[in-house]
Amino acid sequence: MIGGLRQRMLAERVRAYITRHNIQLVGITGSWGLALTKRALEVLLADYVTLRVGRDGAHTSIQVLADVLGVPREGILGMLGVSKIREIFDSEPQVILTEVPLRMPGDIDWIAQELLFTYAAVTNVHSSYEELFNRKELIAHELLSLPASLKENQVAVLNLDDALLASFADNIQASVTGYGQTPASDVRILRVHTSLSKGATLALEVEGKQLEGMFPHLHTTLQVQSCVAAFALWYEMVGEKKNIEQAFRALQRVAPPHGYGSKHVIDGIQVYNNAGDATPESVLADLHTMSRASGRLIAILGDITHLGGEANAWHTQIGEEVAQAADIFIGVGDAMRVAQTAALKCEHPVDTHHFMSARNVGKWLHGYLRKGDTVYLAGSREMRMQSIIQRLQHGS
Repeated sequence: MIGGLRQRMLAERVRAYITRHNIQLVGITGSWGLALTKRALEVLLADYVTLRVGRDGAHTSIQVLADVLGVPREGILGMLGVSKIREIFDSEPQVILTEVPLRMPGDIDWIAQELLFTYAAVTNVHSSYEELFNRKELIAHELLSLPASLKENQVAVLNLDDALLASFADNIQASVTGYGQTPASDVRILRVHTSLSKGATLALEVEGKQLEGMFPHLHTTLQVQSCVAAFALWYEMVGEKKNIEQAFRALQRVAPPHGYGSKHVIDGIQVYNNAGDATPESVLADLHTMSRASGRLIAILGDITHLGGEANAWHTQIGEEVAQAADIFIGVGDAMRVAQTAALKCEHPVDTHHFMSARNVGKWLHGYLRKGDTVYLAGSREMRMQSIIQRLQHGS
């Protein structure tokens, strides 16, 4: 957890900067979908305010502070100096969007107390980092420390389909806007249908108005939920309810950032990439969708780390789902051996291969794939699964 003198100096600098320029700071947290929610909100707000958008995949509080100031993620003293120089010459944004990542106990609580957030959204509570928090209730508590820091006149956006988030909603003093399929949602999801070939179909209800459309770049329910979180934030921030239909059309153009559910087409091969920082729940949801792929489905999965005592159970479940969905299963890392064993025990075992590093997978794949294949790629950040995409793109 952050607590050193230099870190506190940087946080004080950020706080003073936000106050001096009357900036609205929007924090997006949760276990999965932060980058996509941020991207969707950026699209929705682009015509209304000047924006600064933090980079995708922040994984430390220092990186969050750097993103708010709009400076490179370098040494703290350097960031202090560069930010002051930049402030002299550059115009300042009206709104800053930043991810607030879950990594260590106390991190989100610290940054929530140090900074002055105006809006906060929590997307979901998954099992990643349960090793550090012992149980999901404590993960939820840490994530909810961000909206809990807001004042009464500020707004928290929560996924009410997540039982843990819904159960804590009454403990937040800020105004709470809920989204999800539950009838209690302010932005209610009426219907969702996902398709690998066509994308997603979504029907929403907002203030009694029903909206329905195709989202060609979204392929899973989790991706749709992330975009609905962004829509709920826009709904509260802009206040121009007459433009709801226009905003909904803009939302349909949103595509996931690289590595966070993005789609790539490489030499006639469809590649779906969830290698930015997968959770067990996101992998299982993706595999359910990927099972509808035409042609061969090759699932390339790296370990999901920091699951503690639940690691074997989760990887077993992933292996069983892979056996149902994929034609070929390539596991990367020690924990994926558990998934491989589970897949081989299924009634219709999948063809499996195992590697200890993503680099070796990239070498093996070259020349193995053929046009018409679908590749699903996922794993925790530490597994460096993104390198496989790079090898496929460069053909080596």
